[in-house]
Amino acid sequence: MLDTDAIAATLDRLDEGLRECRAALEVAHDDPTALGELGPTVDAMAGELADLKSATAIQRF
Repeated sequence: MLDTDAIAATLDRLDEGLRECRAALEVAHDDPTALGELGPTVDAMAGELADLKSATAIQRF
């Protein structure tokens, strides 16, 4: 069964990660090292995307 609450929570976390990335990009105009600190955020987002893909995959038999 599709857990829409879990999917919504995953999308919220991805949205938060994107906001952090956008904020770092703004700072990077003056301090290019700001983008280098996004590694953990991007890694977490990659995991969230993998979870989202699994949660929304159509099972074929």
